[in-house]
Amino acid sequence: MFYTFDKSSVREIKPIIQQIQKTQPIYQEDDEENLCCWSKGESLAGKFCQDSSLHGLKYIGQSKRHPSERLFWLAAFLISGVGCFITILTLWEKYWESPVVTVFQPVETPVDLIPFPAVTICNVNNVRRSRANQYIE
Repeated sequence: MFYTFDKSSVREIKPIIQQIQKTQPIYQEDDEENLCCWSKGESLAGKFCQDSSLHGLKYIGQSKRHPSERLFWLAAFLISGVGCFITILTLWEKYWESPVVTVFQPVETPVDLIPFPAVTICNVNNVRRSRANQYIE
């Protein structure tokens, strides 16, 4: 939905908007959630670690944790990152050595010329027919 305003309607709306801004300020200084990380004396990296969804970074960025615990989480995070990088690199090289090739046949093939895959039916019945017949008799 689109609204068009002429100059007179903007003049009427402007005092209303100013009144709303006076009664409901957008930013309150005592609101902890609205403060930026640098205004509270935190580093940007620390704030990123606390708000990240990557497992382990939250524990690295918490200054209240014991340094050995933070060091453990840092080591675990780096080891897992290196492991992921090595796995991705290995799979990337494997893909480039033998890429998947898809071929489309330009000529139609009749259904009766397409080879039917071999089908094997395995009997999973553990009953011997000879013994069953002896039991019935």
